[in-house]
Amino acid sequence: MKTQTELQKLKLERDMQIIALATGNKDVKDMNCSQIAKKFNISRQRVEQILKKHGVSYDASRPSKHIKEAVLMYENGALIREIEEKLGVSCASTILKRTNVRRGMGCHRKMTTPSEKILTIFKMQKVENKSLHDIAAFYNSTAGAIGVSMVRARKRWGLENILQLIK
Repeated sequence: MKTQTELQKLKLERDMQIIALATGNKDVKDMNCSQIAKKFNISRQRVEQILKKHGVSYDASRPSKHIKEAVLMYENGALIREIEEKLGVSCASTILKRTNVRRGMGCHRKMTTPSEKILTIFKMQKVENKSLHDIAAFYNSTAGAIGVSMVRARKRWGLENILQLIK
């Protein structure tokens, strides 16, 4: 049976490992709270509590390089799925929303014309008469997601403008 002091030492060692993983250094790749929680078999909320207990803010523990890169990729027209695949994260939409809420702005792109992918989707549907299911299969997506992208593009740029661009 371990004494109270030994248990406190073990907890302190674990806490220091969690802080090192959350903040990262030259030897350790920084991790998010969910990844750390899985590693130590504890909840994400417990990881956040430990970081707070030791004065490490939750935002500081997030890998900021992912946030900056995700926002830049999104503003340049990348899809959420592409961002997640490239950065190796599964929460790109959450990262973007939280970042833009902190900045006091909506989650909008700076694009003035549709991306090549959107133009290709419209070309496949309007010119090649492909169904949404065929287009979704081509992009390894769902017909619903493709439909939503098309509706958003129509609202932003107008159908006539998009059709002129694909001709």
